[in-house]
Amino acid sequence: FIDVNTPAYPESSYSITQLVKDVLIAGGSACSTANVSNVIVSPDLAVSNPNRTWGFFNKGTTNFPFAKGILLTTGHARKAGNAFQSDELSDGVPTQGDMDLATALGISNVNLKDASYIEFDFIPSSTEVKFRYLFASEEYEGNFPCIIGDGFALLLKKVGDPTYTNLAVLPGGAGPVSVKNIRPANEFSGAPLSCGALNASYFAGYNTAAIETNFSGRTIPLTAQATVIPGQLYRFKMVLADYQDAAYDSGVFLEAGSFDIGVQILGPTGVQLPASINVC
Repeated sequence: FIDVNTPAYPESSYSITQLVKDVLIAGGSACSTANVSNVIVSPDLAVSNPNRTWGFFNKGTTNFPFAKGILLTTGHARKAGNAFQSDELSDGVPTQGDMDLATALGISNVNLKDASYIEFDFIPSSTEVKFRYLFASEEYEGNFPCIIGDGFALLLKKVGDPTYTNLAVLPGGAGPVSVKNIRPANEFSGAPLSCGALNASYFAGYNTAAIETNFSGRTIPLTAQATVIPGQLYRFKMVLADYQDAAYDSGVFLEAGSFDIGVQILGPTGVQLPASINVC
């Protein structure tokens, strides 16, 4: 199983601000400093709290597609990996819905439970931001992919704008990243899904071997990207929640170092160097 918030890694004791700046954006590199501020996590559980919904993961000795990164769940993050969990991941957290998520998904906020989010402001140095992530869920059980899907969004807006844009969407207008919209032809048990397959090429498979994570299924690694204005202040919010009830948790994994907001290389006087230079 992957390692989640274990003492073997110093990043497991990082604050949420350290995780965003030094893992998600810089990837642990000392070459650049992320232009990030106002980092918020909800529910705001302490690093020492074993039941926090967020944290650091490392693939350890597994074949998980991301070497390390940040994990956000609708339950207890540590149960996503570390050891086999014989019961379903269905832990409650001290929050309910989230209006930004409900607005993005076009649903009533009363249907959302156990909402969890990480939010921060940043200033991009290029015209595009992008990052890699994957979505995993316990809702990949039975016939659930046909009838229910936990709420999930990767939201971006320029600070001061009234609405967010959801980046958690499939290419070519194929719809949102969700259990209902990314599913194979068969149930976890092998029986046919009553609704059939949909966008199955983005489904990485059911976790029938009970390895790597304790989620029942997950997507393949996906890339979110957006066009931005360099030098402007933007707000990013990764948010997810259980739908209708607190059972069957979900999680989002963000790859370390993949959140690319552009890097400016400055000369001795503090002026940005051109894209190409000749060195003699």
